[in-house]
Amino acid sequence: MDFSTKVHQNYLNLQKLIGKNQRLILVPCFIIWLILSLGIFQLRYDFSFKPFFLTQSSQYQITQQFEQTFGQASGSYVTFILHNQNILQPGFILNLNELSTQITEVNGVARVLSLTTLHNLVTEPSSKQYPTLKLMPAFPVESFNEELDLQKRLQQIADNIDAYRLVLSKDKQYTLLAVKLIPPLSDLQQRQFIIENITSKINNHLPENTQVYKSGVSIVEATYAEQILIDQFIATVLTTVFVAMLVYLVLKQWRVLLIVLTPVFLVIVSCLGVMGWLNIPVTIINSVVPAVILVIGVADAIHMVLAYLRKYSLERKTDVAIEDMLFTTSPACFYTSISTAAGFFSLLMAKLIIIQNFGLVVAVAVIQLWLANQLLIPFLLRKILLQPNIIDNKFAKTTVSFMYKMANFATIQPYKVMCGTGGVIVVCLLSFNFINIEQKFNEELAQQHPIRVAQTLLEQKFTGFLGPDIRVKRVDGEHVFTHNSVNKLTTFIDAIKALEHTGTIHSIFHLLPSLNNELQYKNSIEQLRHLPSEQLNLAELINESNTVVALQIRIADIGSKQAMLYTKHIQDLAKQHLGSEFKVDIVGQWWLAQQGMNQILIDMIITLCTAFVIIIPIVIVALKEKRLVIIAIIINFLPILIPLAFMALTGIKVRIGTAVVLAIAIGIVVDNSFHLLTKLRSLAKENMPVQAQIQLMLDSAGKGVIYTTFALVAGFLSMLSNQLIAINDMGVIASVTFVAALLADILLLPALYALPQIKTNQQTISKGARC
Repeated sequence: MDFSTKVHQNYLNLQKLIGKNQRLILVPCFIIWLILSLGIFQLRYDFSFKPFFLTQSSQYQITQQFEQTFGQASGSYVTFILHNQNILQPGFILNLNELSTQITEVNGVARVLSLTTLHNLVTEPSSKQYPTLKLMPAFPVESFNEELDLQKRLQQIADNIDAYRLVLSKDKQYTLLAVKLIPPLSDLQQRQFIIENITSKINNHLPENTQVYKSGVSIVEATYAEQILIDQFIATVLTTVFVAMLVYLVLKQWRVLLIVLTPVFLVIVSCLGVMGWLNIPVTIINSVVPAVILVIGVADAIHMVLAYLRKYSLERKTDVAIEDMLFTTSPACFYTSISTAAGFFSLLMAKLIIIQNFGLVVAVAVIQLWLANQLLIPFLLRKILLQPNIIDNKFAKTTVSFMYKMANFATIQPYKVMCGTGGVIVVCLLSFNFINIEQKFNEELAQQHPIRVAQTLLEQKFTGFLGPDIRVKRVDGEHVFTHNSVNKLTTFIDAIKALEHTGTIHSIFHLLPSLNNELQYKNSIEQLRHLPSEQLNLAELINESNTVVALQIRIADIGSKQAMLYTKHIQDLAKQHLGSEFKVDIVGQWWLAQQGMNQILIDMIITLCTAFVIIIPIVIVALKEKRLVIIAIIINFLPILIPLAFMALTGIKVRIGTAVVLAIAIGIVVDNSFHLLTKLRSLAKENMPVQAQIQLMLDSAGKGVIYTTFALVAGFLSMLSNQLIAINDMGVIASVTFVAALLADILLLPALYALPQIKTNQQTISKGARC
């Protein structure tokens, strides 16, 4: 008796023991479930972009140090774009001035930047060796005593509009009102409260015929949070409805739903509780966990119930049917659960915390699902009487007939199937050149969504409010205002400004007027530090000892691929213009997010390889026979190639969501093939033709395979209801993967299994001809 058989026999003995002591076993399990579920009250949400940061990199630590000195300039602003045909008219400007003043008084607002709050620094002659700095409003609304003066100033702005590009569009129909908030980006709840107060002020003082568009990191995060919760509730409901309809179409018994769905919903609750106890937040990615658990859990449950009904329709004895169900399905259910959990555990090899947490949560859920199905389904089958007829409706007969025809063709014409498979593989490999690995923050919502419209306007009409921050300091620790240092730094800044994607660049040298020497720079900085209106602005650009400066670069949402090239150009310019005298670091929230997005490809390759390394030994232990192991590897490799080719040919990008689903797919697609191959392994011991073995395999496990595939596809397609395009694409790619896996199971598997017999028959025919 081999290892697998011993495990199988011991498991059946355990099930008999459980059947005799149901209450003794189930009561402690229920108590454990209750304790786990209580963690749901500790569950927290984090729909910020921080989980996407590559927190294990050295750049993360450098960014932390940078933000302790300079604050979070990148992303700290929220922006309101005002659209009006008459912006440069006295009435609008006076109204905007009042609005800016009102927002400045809101608790939690650090600074308001608008057309009426801009200031210029000018120098005045002084008896000292350095000039006196004076802060002059670029738009002194209060000083205009007559409307004629105001109109003259407005005409001056219209004639010199490039100087106001930060807050005024070239077509003079859009103006920007940017508000810097005091709470850090991590405090989304407090920032959202302040944003609501600002929005209320704007609505109350908005000039007539003006449209408002809101943007900024915190506004996007808050929108995602609200949208995701709504979308995932809808997706879970739709998945439940689709699965329920499928089960009813196949079995025509509503009572089956209670048996199939009870373990799944119990595990969903306990899994959310585990997240609460482990302090794992609900994020953009693991918000899909309930829907994923639902479709995975239902798959094994359908296999078990079909096996029960098949035996019960013959003998009408519940205990006998349950024992046969466990005997025929338990090995496959055990190994598929192990392999599926392994597929998700492989995500722990990723460097992004958000992907690690997703893999851990679902892997734990898969183990819980196996326990719940094995304990509760036999118990529920003893309590709920089902009708024995399992295929007496058109839907079931049509799907089963399709499966038999496909498998029969593959068994008779295996070489044709193999040639077709070879062609598919060639197409897949050739299409890989067109795979697009890209992540843009502004493309995760539909084009007509208000947030995406606002982000697009921000980039088109202004310069965007995201981009890298640059920390520059002298290696020797001296101040940066020597003549040589100033020349090098300004040359470096001008070179960055000349790069293709640079929108604006803000530095201490843009804040100060043109100065001549080191003493003038030092004393000008000290004067600015005593101007209350400029203290915050100055603190974002230079440290107290004048040894480190920050450069704030703002660009459009160019995508992770272009972002990496852009920062590489900055690093090259730093070497060219600053040399070894300066240390230059790219830092900030934007840069951390871009590094995380760029890590996706590496994580995808690592997790795919890890999943294969973990799952293949499981396949070997489960199937034993070398021939079946090779077949298993081949038929489960193809469903990974096809979705990648599908993404390449349809233009779906590899990014968060689509990258994760590929690692998920390895574990899930192995599920159905295990049910088929374990049945073939038991049939291979009997002396019968290959075609008969394939027929019996499909009779035993084929129906479950096709029905569970329908359930998986229906469940993941429910993600199309999601407003986030990444989750939409995740559902599409997963569905393509499962359909590819089904075709591999009912076409490629029979063909591969039939090949040796075809070859043997041909050799026999050749020998007979020679005789």
